Amino acid sequence: MLKDPDWRLEGEDRQHVLNALSYFADPKDLVPDSIPGIGLLDDAIMIDLSVIELAPELVGYAEFCANRDELQRGMPDAEPLSVARDILQKRMRRQRRRSVRLGDWG
Repeated sequence: MLKDPDWRLEGEDRQHVLNALSYFADPKDLVPDSIPGIGLLDDAIMIDLSVIELAPELVGYAEFCANRDELQRGMPDAEPLSVARDILQKRMRRQRRRSVRLGDWG
């Protein structure tokens, strides 16, 4: 998603994804990975939380990729990439704002 030149995730949207993933780049996270038995437990929890946090981005990008595949197959109802990107990224931002207002509870 971050490297896809067609998706062009930029600015605040790109930073949101990077922030959610940055935990995994820190070798000194909450519970060091080197502790047997529980070292990866916090990572597993963070994966689950990151998927929830990034749900609007993940769904939007999946739909963008599906649209791109339809375009490549010549499907007549597929949106041009720029149109699909704009629609899906606007929806992604709207859903993210809504989840922040609802406290991620709904």
